Amino acid sequence: MITDYEWNEIAKKAFPARSVKAPPFLWTRILARIEAEEARQASTWWLQWRWMSRVTLMVGLVVSLGAFYLFQHAALPLEIALDGRSNQHQALKIASANVSSTDESAVLLLGLDS
Repeated sequence: MITDYEWNEIAKKAFPARSVKAPPFLWTRILARIEAEEARQASTWWLQWRWMSRVTLMVGLVVSLGAFYLFQHAALPLEIALDGRSNQHQALKIASANVSSTDESAVLLLGLDS
C-alpha cells in the first residue's frame, strides 16, 4: 500500500511546481464574452416574440372585418341592436308566415326581400 508521503513524492515528480499566471487581458475577454452573450440572448428573446405582434394584428384585422360584415348583413340593424330594441316585427312575420318551401323560409330568416 502506498502512503500519503509516497503519493506526494509521485505527484511532485509527475507535476513539477510551476508558476502559472493568467494573462492580464483574460478578465477583459471573459467580461466581453459575457456581455456579448447577454446581448445576443436579449435580442433573441425579442426575435422570438416579434412574430406574435404580426399574428395579433392579423387576428384583430380578421375579427374586425368579420364583425363589420356581420353588422352590415344582419337582419337587425346595428342602431336598433345598440338601442336594446329587437326586431320583433320580423320575428312575428316569420312565425305567422305560411311557408311552403325551404327557399321561402331561408328568405324570411335572412331578412331578404321575397
